[in-house]
Amino acid sequence: MNGKLYLRRSVEGNKADFDDLYVPPGVQEFHVTAWNGSLRKSSNTVSTEFKAKKKHTLKVELRTQGAGRGSGMPKALYDDTQIVLTLK
Repeated sequence: MNGKLYLRRSVEGNKADFDDLYVPPGVQEFHVTAWNGSLRKSSNTVSTEFKAKKKHTLKVELRTQGAGRGSGMPKALYDDTQIVLTLK
């Protein structure tokens, strides 16, 4: 968030653990970086203004060229993998 490490997470774990993370009020910018061995991928950057008691959802999607949207989560990062963020 805003160029600083906000959250570090591995693939394992319960997604519900991250449903109530706090983001301070104001305009905040998010960017995701993922590693798999020596392969490193970065996402697009998204930002919005956060206000008290208003919830936003940050969606992180891995896309691999040639794989359909309904083909499930890729098992690894590949050279043609893209990380796409959306913030609602």
